[in-house]
Order: sequence, then structure tokens, then C-alpha cells
Amino acid sequence: MVYSTEVALPNVDVKNGGKLIVVSHEELGMLKEVGLSGAVVKLEKNAMYAPQYLPDSAFQVYYIVKGSGRVQIVGINGQNVLDETVQAGELFVVPKFFVVSAIAGVEGMEWFSMFTIQK
Repeated sequence: MVYSTEVALPNVDVKNGGKLIVVSHEELGMLKEVGLSGAVVKLEKNAMYAPQYLPDSAFQVYYIVKGSGRVQIVGINGQNVLDETVQAGELFVVPKFFVVSAIAGVEGMEWFSMFTIQK
């Protein structure tokens, strides 16, 4: 099964900010069977991805597809556990209940993320 995020309508589209396209079992039925969902985020230059966490205690894996930017991950106790510049080709993991935010660099930043879901 194939799902093209290039032609999909974004779930969130912020002018001069970026786009979020969620890929769940509703778009790709097989994802429910394997317990995963995904998202594609395309940030414009210097745009911010607001801090977020997944309340259903999901693990998240991010792969930077294009561009670069700064990523911050904050743990359960409020301690900053990652504050790094990431670039295309790099991958990072966000543990359960941790918060992640990002600010795109001057060329923007695009990533694909996968996260676990409750079956």
C-alpha cells in the first residue's frame, strides 16, 4: 500500500509557517495492524514547531528529510535532555511522555516521524 503525502491535504497549514500531514490507519489501513502512525512536517525558514507531546505514551522516531534546524527535547521532570542542531539524514528518538519542539534553519526543515499507537 502506498500513500502520497505530496498530494494529501495537510491537517494543519500555517501561512509562512509550515504544514503538518498526519498518516494514520484512516489513510493507510495497515498501520493499525502494526501499531504505528506517522506524520510529515514541512517548516518554512525560521518557523517553529510548537512544543508537543503525545498523551497516549507513544515513542516517536524523527528522520530529517531536508534542511536543518534546532531541536529541543524536555523530559518528564522538566530537564532539557536534547538541545541540538539537526540536519538532513539525521534521526532522533523522543521517549514516552517527553516534549519535543523545533525551529527550522534558514533553508527550512522537513521531517518524517513515526510513532507507536495503542491497538
